[in-house]
Amino acid sequence: VVMATSLPFVLSGLDHVALRVKDIDASIEWYTRNLGLYHVLAQDPAFGKDPAMMCTQDYSSTRVTEAHPFHSGNSSPAQCIALVKDTNPRQDNVPLQTLHTSTAPSPEPDNCKGVFDHVAFRLSKQSYVSARDYFVAKGLAIEEDHGLQKSTYLRDLDDNIVELTTWEHA
Repeated sequence: VVMATSLPFVLSGLDHVALRVKDIDASIEWYTRNLGLYHVLAQDPAFGKDPAMMCTQDYSSTRVTEAHPFHSGNSSPAQCIALVKDTNPRQDNVPLQTLHTSTAPSPEPDNCKGVFDHVAFRLSKQSYVSARDYFVAKGLAIEEDHGLQKSTYLRDLDDNIVELTTWEHA
């Protein structure tokens, strides 16, 4: 058994999750309007719109220095997704992943090797309840109680699953 302490490096956290999308502009607008994410590094020639970095905080006016959340030494890293132009979309219009619910069993592991499942954003209990009510009222989401956490799931324009979750219970 390999112990994490025996490795010659230490991960400082998750940097981002990349999602393939058909229309970068429409996806930037969707994530901004529906989840309040900020399109950061939009003016950076290495980033801009492909990939489009969408983060929970607006870092667009901050240079990437030691104080910037993208800097590896920062103890409070950015929480982001990267929207990447899908240059090879599936022709069958079948989503790459399925939404796991208590009524729909998870796919067998052999059927989903190497397949992205979802991206999750953590919220406070109060924000979670507001988000859940907002998306359920719009018919865009379903809720699932996982015991230790509660989650609301919705899909973006490209059928990527977005989870909103809280670990705070009453």
